[in-house]
Amino acid sequence: PMTCNSVISACEKVAVWDMALDLLPRAQHDIYSFSAVASACVNVAEGRKWRCALYVVNSMEQHGVKGSSITLSTGVVACELGRFWQGAVGILSKTLPRI
Repeated sequence: PMTCNSVISACEKVAVWDMALDLLPRAQHDIYSFSAVASACVNVAEGRKWRCALYVVNSMEQHGVKGSSITLSTGVVACELGRFWQGAVGILSKTLPRI
């Protein structure tokens, strides 16, 4: 699992979102793996994979991973790129009770 996280991190740096997403099920389910995959999706040219990033951010809870401010920020950026303000409001409404 740790090797998968390292490869996912490398994918994030070069925006190879599809490989990062494929590796996620085999990776250690932690904030680092989810954050790197979401970032890889957002980093694709002009955020064309914003839905992918939003899916990854929203699926963290199902895997028992609590989002960090960085990961939730990535989700909000994905919503901005997709002009999906309702999604950003949803992320923020889950976050605000924790602050």
